[in-house]
Amino acid sequence: MNIVNYILCMAILFQSGKTVSQEDILDFLLLEPALHSNDNNISPPLVVYLHGGSFRGKSPENLKSAGLPLYHEKFTGENAFYFLAPICPEGEIWTNDREVIHLVDRIVATYDIDKDKIYITGHSMGGRGALCFAFKHPEKFAAVLTFSPVFPIAYWSTVLQDIAIWLVHGENDFQAPLQSSTELYDLIKNENPKAVLSILKNKNHYILEEYGNPKYLEWLFDQKK
Repeated sequence: MNIVNYILCMAILFQSGKTVSQEDILDFLLLEPALHSNDNNISPPLVVYLHGGSFRGKSPENLKSAGLPLYHEKFTGENAFYFLAPICPEGEIWTNDREVIHLVDRIVATYDIDKDKIYITGHSMGGRGALCFAFKHPEKFAAVLTFSPVFPIAYWSTVLQDIAIWLVHGENDFQAPLQSSTELYDLIKNENPKAVLSILKNKNHYILEEYGNPKYLEWLFDQKK
C-alpha cells in the first residue's frame, strides 16, 4: 500500500472511532468530485469501481489508464462524483466483499457523500464482482452497472430482481459469453422494471471505452435508494 492511502486509511479509522486489523485495509484509488466553486451544498454520489483481472495487485495509479477513471473529470458540477476503486489482491477474484464494504463505509463516513446514491460498477472480473457484491449487500447500493461480467451466477437473480441493474455485453465476447448475461437478465426482467440489458453489436470483451458514453452514468445517477 502506498503511504498516501495508508495515511488516509488511518485518518478514516481515527475519525470513525473504530479500529480494524491491518489486513482489512485495501489499497485503493480515490478521486474526488470536480465541483464548481458554487457547489458547496451538493453531496455528490459515490461510484465504487471494481477493475478487471489484469489490474490485480497493481498500483492504484495504473487504474487511470483505462475505464471509468479516464472520464471522471468530465463529470463536473451537479454531475460530479466520488470515485473509489479498491485493488483486488493477486490470486483473488473479488470474493473479499467484507473488506471492500468496510472501505466503502469508511469513505462514506469521512466525506460528504449522498448515502442514497452509492453505486457499484465493474468490467469483466470486476463486472462479476459488482453483481456479487450487489447480491450480498443490496442495502448498500442504489444501482449496479456491469460491462462484460464473467459468468454471473443465476441464483443472484433472487436478490438482483430488487435493485436497478444495467448489464452491458458485446455480442462477440468469447471470454465472458454473452449467454451468461442474457440468462441472468431473463431471470429478473419480469420482476424488475429497472433491469436493462444492452448487447453491443460487433463488440468483443474489451468494451472499457463504453464508460466514456455519458448515458451510462446519467442512468446510474438517476437511481436512488
